[in-house]
Amino acid sequence: MSALSHKIDFAIIFSVKNANPNGDPLNGNRPRTDYEGFGEITDVCLKRKLRDRLQTEGHSIFVQSDEKKRMG
Repeated sequence: MSALSHKIDFAIIFSVKNANPNGDPLNGNRPRTDYEGFGEITDVCLKRKLRDRLQTEGHSIFVQSDEKKRMG
Protein backbone atom coordinates (compact mmCIF):
# COMPACT_ATOMS: atom_id res chain seq x y z
CA MET A 1 0.00 0.00 0.00
CA SER A 2 1.43 3.41 -0.91
CA ALA A 3 1.17 6.56 1.16
CA LEU A 4 -1.08 9.38 0.01
CA SER A 5 0.91 12.16 -1.58
CA HIS A 6 -1.92 14.72 -1.48
CA LYS A 7 -4.70 15.47 0.97
CA ILE A 8 -8.12 14.43 -0.29
CA ASP A 9 -11.17 16.52 0.65
CA PHE A 10 -14.69 15.69 -0.43
CA ALA A 11 -18.33 16.49 0.23
CA ILE A 12 -21.27 14.11 0.15
CA ILE A 13 -24.80 15.33 -0.31
CA PHE A 14 -27.67 12.89 -0.04
CA SER A 15 -31.29 12.94 1.01
CA VAL A 16 -33.05 10.62 3.41
CA LYS A 17 -36.76 10.40 4.00
CA ASN A 18 -38.24 8.71 7.08
CA ALA A 19 -34.87 7.34 8.22
CA ASN A 20 -32.25 7.86 10.90
CA PRO A 21 -28.82 7.69 9.23
CA ASN A 22 -26.88 8.83 12.32
CA GLY A 23 -28.63 8.62 15.68
CA ASP A 24 -27.37 10.55 18.69
CA PRO A 25 -26.61 8.09 21.52
CA LEU A 26 -26.76 10.92 24.08
CA ASN A 27 -30.32 11.80 22.99
CA GLY A 28 -32.13 8.45 22.90
CA ASN A 29 -30.72 7.68 19.40
CA ARG A 30 -32.85 10.44 17.89
CA PRO A 31 -31.64 11.89 14.57
CA ARG A 32 -28.98 14.59 14.91
CA THR A 33 -30.31 17.96 13.76
CA ASP A 34 -29.03 21.50 13.60
CA TYR A 35 -30.84 24.55 15.04
CA GLU A 36 -32.96 24.87 11.88
CA GLY A 37 -34.14 21.25 12.00
CA PHE A 38 -31.92 19.95 9.19
CA GLY A 39 -30.32 16.57 9.73
CA GLU A 40 -26.62 16.25 10.46
CA ILE A 41 -24.28 13.31 10.00
CA THR A 42 -20.92 13.12 11.71
CA ASP A 43 -17.64 12.58 9.88
CA VAL A 44 -17.21 9.28 11.72
CA CYS A 45 -20.55 8.04 10.37
CA LEU A 46 -19.60 9.02 6.81
CA LYS A 47 -16.21 7.31 7.09
CA ARG A 48 -17.84 4.09 8.32
CA LYS A 49 -20.39 4.15 5.48
CA LEU A 50 -17.61 4.63 2.90
CA ARG A 51 -15.41 1.91 4.44
CA ASP A 52 -18.29 -0.57 4.54
CA ARG A 53 -19.24 0.17 0.92
CA LEU A 54 -15.66 -0.18 -0.33
CA GLN A 55 -15.21 -3.41 1.61
CA THR A 56 -18.46 -4.78 0.14
CA GLU A 57 -17.05 -4.03 -3.32
CA GLY A 58 -13.94 -6.09 -2.50
CA HIS A 59 -11.43 -3.36 -1.64
CA SER A 60 -8.90 -3.95 1.10
CA ILE A 61 -9.78 -1.94 4.24
CA PHE A 62 -7.36 -1.36 7.13
CA VAL A 63 -9.99 -0.31 9.73
CA GLN A 64 -12.82 -2.88 9.74
CA SER A 65 -15.93 -3.29 11.85
CA ASP A 66 -16.12 -6.49 13.92
CA GLU A 67 -19.19 -7.66 11.99
CA LYS A 68 -17.47 -7.42 8.60
CA LYS A 69 -13.89 -8.25 9.58
CA ARG A 70 -11.98 -10.42 7.15
CA MET A 71 -8.30 -11.16 6.87
CA GLY A 72 -6.16 -10.54 3.78
